Amino acid sequence: MTVGAVPRGHYRFRHAARMEWIKLRTLRSVKWALLVALAGMIGIGIAAGHNTINPRGDVTNNILAGGALGSLVFGVVALVTGEAATFAGFLAGAAFVRTGIPHPALSQPTVLRAVALSGAFLCLVGLIGLALGAIVRHGAAALAAVVVLVFVAPLAGLAQTPAGKFLPLLIYANSLGATQPVSGFTLSPWAGLGIIACYAAVLLAAAGWLLSSRDALTG
Repeated sequence: MTVGAVPRGHYRFRHAARMEWIKLRTLRSVKWALLVALAGMIGIGIAAGHNTINPRGDVTNNILAGGALGSLVFGVVALVTGEAATFAGFLAGAAFVRTGIPHPALSQPTVLRAVALSGAFLCLVGLIGLALGAIVRHGAAALAAVVVLVFVAPLAGLAQTPAGKFLPLLIYANSLGATQPVSGFTLSPWAGLGIIACYAAVLLAAAGWLLSSRDALTG
């Protein structure tokens, strides 16, 4: 399998992105990871929908909890895939909400916004993973960095500090995927999405600069 010749000294971020996309389409392990993510999000959505017993709770936010799993294994999945997985998980979970519990529907603006922004979250985390992969040039190390940023940081005590509201997972859980205000969390969904988008943009810019710098040193 070839990705096309790259002139010496002209290896850029678009070439790295192209190779990552080829791996996404061709490597069996990546395909299995995507299937596991999709199945996991749908399964978690069904379990969360069925086990919601508080009629005044945020049912949509409970169903979308599977997005945390999706962010771990999606890597460089395009936005359309993230949205497809999120909508599939939501629709499956909503179908299993018990009688007597308000059933969220995509016709509700806040629900549609929560589901759509959850898909965007998956895409942005994937771009962050792509950027980290280009920066460290090691897939396992990049995945570890994403896990630390998204999962470990909130569990390491940062969630209880003023910086906690800027952590991607807490933004997702308390803002992007929520349809009701969360006590103590002041970021709006769009502001939260903007913060995560800034993380991705900065890391992508750094990755592009590093790739150019490495070319200059080795060209």
